[in-house]
Amino acid sequence: REDYVATFKGSEYFCFDLSPSPIQSSSDEITLSFKTLQRNGLMLHTGKSADYVNLALKNGAVSLVINLGSGAFEALVEPVNGKFNDNSWHDVKVTRNLRQVTISVDGILTTTGYTQEDYTMLGSDDFFYVVYKNNDVRLELSRLAKQGDAKMKVSGIVAFKCESVATLDPVTFDTPESFVALSKWSAKKAGNHQDQGHRQEGTISVNSQRTAYTAPGDNEILDLDDTMYLGGLPEDRQGLIFPTEVWTALLNYGYVGCVRDLFVDGQSKDIRRLAEAQRAVGVKPSCSREPPKQCLSNPCQHSATCREGWNRYVCDCSGTGYLGRACERDATILSYDGSKFMKVQLPVAMHTEAEDVSLRFRSQRAYGVLMATTSRNSADTLRLELDGSRVRLNVNLGTHTYHYTILHNIHFTRVVRRGKSLKLTVDDLQSLEFHNVETGIVTEKRFMPALNAVIGYKSIVADPVTFRSRSSYVTLPTLQAYYSMHLFLQFKTTSPDGLILYNRGDGNDFIVVELVKGYLHYVSDLGNGAHLIKGNSNSPLNDNNWHNVLISRDTNNLHTVKIDTKVTTQTTMGAKNLDLKGDLYVGGVAKEMYRDLPKLVHSREGFQGPSTTCQEDSCSNQGVCLQQWEGFSCDCSMTSFGGPLCNDGESLLISYVLFPFSYFLFQPILQQVMYLLSTAGTTYIFGRDGGVIVYTWPPNERPSTRADRLALGFSTQQKRATLLRVDSASGLGDYLQLQILDDLPIIERYPSGNIDNERLAIARQRIPYRLGRIVDDWLLDKGRQLTIFNSQTTVTVGGGEKEGQFQGQMSGLYYNGLKILNMAAEGHAHIRLEGSTRLVGDMPASSITPQSSAAAGGNRLDPAGDITTTTAANRKQGGGTTQQVGSKEELCSR
Repeated sequence: REDYVATFKGSEYFCFDLSPSPIQSSSDEITLSFKTLQRNGLMLHTGKSADYVNLALKNGAVSLVINLGSGAFEALVEPVNGKFNDNSWHDVKVTRNLRQVTISVDGILTTTGYTQEDYTMLGSDDFFYVVYKNNDVRLELSRLAKQGDAKMKVSGIVAFKCESVATLDPVTFDTPESFVALSKWSAKKAGNHQDQGHRQEGTISVNSQRTAYTAPGDNEILDLDDTMYLGGLPEDRQGLIFPTEVWTALLNYGYVGCVRDLFVDGQSKDIRRLAEAQRAVGVKPSCSREPPKQCLSNPCQHSATCREGWNRYVCDCSGTGYLGRACERDATILSYDGSKFMKVQLPVAMHTEAEDVSLRFRSQRAYGVLMATTSRNSADTLRLELDGSRVRLNVNLGTHTYHYTILHNIHFTRVVRRGKSLKLTVDDLQSLEFHNVETGIVTEKRFMPALNAVIGYKSIVADPVTFRSRSSYVTLPTLQAYYSMHLFLQFKTTSPDGLILYNRGDGNDFIVVELVKGYLHYVSDLGNGAHLIKGNSNSPLNDNNWHNVLISRDTNNLHTVKIDTKVTTQTTMGAKNLDLKGDLYVGGVAKEMYRDLPKLVHSREGFQGPSTTCQEDSCSNQGVCLQQWEGFSCDCSMTSFGGPLCNDGESLLISYVLFPFSYFLFQPILQQVMYLLSTAGTTYIFGRDGGVIVYTWPPNERPSTRADRLALGFSTQQKRATLLRVDSASGLGDYLQLQILDDLPIIERYPSGNIDNERLAIARQRIPYRLGRIVDDWLLDKGRQLTIFNSQTTVTVGGGEKEGQFQGQMSGLYYNGLKILNMAAEGHAHIRLEGSTRLVGDMPASSITPQSSAAAGGNRLDPAGDITTTTAANRKQGGGTTQQVGSKEELCSR
């Protein structure tokens, strides 16, 4: 038997070609012997398409499959004890006599089947000895293969002797983070890892292709004292020191794919058992390759690039601002103002030959350090920075500059170095590659005792100053703008007009930046006449918010004005040089200079701001000014107006602070006036068929109050209607009701124990917020009253009884911290809508509940139908602000 043994390792085979002279016989016989530790493997196959014979190992049993085109016949022979993959010799015999097929393995018989084929191809994953014979011919195929018979074809390197072969199933490393820990490799002077090593020489064999190598130096000792890792490295690597030449370890590139047949110094390693014992994550005991269809479902989010991996998709999240396997997690954002930084220090100096550095940035500054590595003991550095609006990379002593103009956009920068090869990419638009950077090892120093950069994207305001009066100004050296200019500034103010910047020049040359009626004007003259560019902004800039202004001019006279995110560009013809001289004035000029300013300049006063303290007119429409540490803000909740200064839109407002039978009056009520409802407040239309919006407190959250705050804006033609009612729990009898009675809004409140149905008509005269007066003198003769509004359960907006239902529009409703109309627009769980109510901006049918669907066609404001209004609503579900402009006829037809 040993004379005709062949060793197969999975990719080799041999076959005997019978096609020139097919064998015709009434009986056939195949015999072979095998031994293996593999549970699965092909031993013999012959035939094509639907006609074939297949002999194989399946889970340690011998399987015979025969198909003559009319359906497959299968026979499975299993041992009485154990499996056939026990590394012992087993004899297989397959015979056919006419149409009867018999298979025998070590005397265990299975009989039946039909076949008639010429055997042309033999293959196996292990050793076998095979003989084919019929009535007239006997073919000892493994002997013929060994002897090199002309009709035998041998594929691969087949060893015709017994050798150690794969003893274990393959394993798959599913992710780059997967790994298996092995015992250390004791190879002091010689060893093999699927190769033979001696002294400083060795070979590496890949697919039977051998490559010799010679290690530098004279040391013969390979002293490996640590654990050997297969497939990847552990996440905790603090105790591991990697050679600079091992790029994949330093770059965290783990192996993904299959591994089998691992031998170290001739000893096999049971990877599957080791992975199971270590509970290795992402390592499974099988190997299969799925079709490359992982990216068809577009698994990568946020426009990330998807590529096919080994049974997985790989998302390239660089340049997206997101992290994670599918780029689903927000990346951390840091904000810097020129004085902030983040430092990270490694416990030991890192020496590398390969780096991947990628980052996203946005800036309106032309200069600044993006990232740098340093060392206390070396001048080696990798430094990435903005230099005159260009990305500049410095590696050691070599400087490489990429020219790219930056205009407050998000940019993606990547630096890739592999030894002496260097690549710099900006926005994937163009790349620069450099070779022969002689000093290639970079020492990276990071430390992390301090992080004073702000986490998250913040509006950065650096070194602010305040111009407290319009006569204040600052002088600076002449603005250098002869060939080109890059000017960046930030401002906030509540003043609509004022000179921000001025520099005169030779002849008629000058530059001016000013505010005119809240809008930015940029005026310049290069000698061809003054040229005005008006900045693009959605609203006036004197809103007490910080605004970023970028003004630039390139060598081709392309002028760019960018205000926050709005860009305006114009090109001027003629002279290209701006010859300035004298001081640069910031915030204004001397009083006598205003009359000499160029004609296109409107300013006659200087810039004033930012205002940081509450003044009498800081907030419009009786908004409450709240003093902050570095400024102020306006509380507009009791105004029905919006915006930072409570001046967005116009509205008719009812606003109360309700103390125990005491009323503060803030603004007058004007009856039967058509006006514009607040553009910032959520607005609902209540149709003539009647509708209400009801908020219900959870049973364990019902409040009892001594003071209440209520504000709302409304528009209606009704002389009697209920606007809002707040009820207490059943049996208590407390309620608060706001209604229109005889053209006047009045409020009723019935605390327990009070039998008087007193009504207070709200005065018509205007009473400013800071002079609000208590109008409860009328209660002096009513005696002692109860003061607590007990256990409030519901707020009903839009009416109660049928005759008191409100018809019209209501906006900006606020009650004790609840913005009920906003909550209704967002679908709050404690809000329900009944009858004919709809949010301004929605189609009429979208807000009709089942109770009112039959009356959908009559969802109008009132019988006269003559309410004309322009409204807008904020609705989170709608993703922003929806504006609706309606005429009298349009509202009647809805």
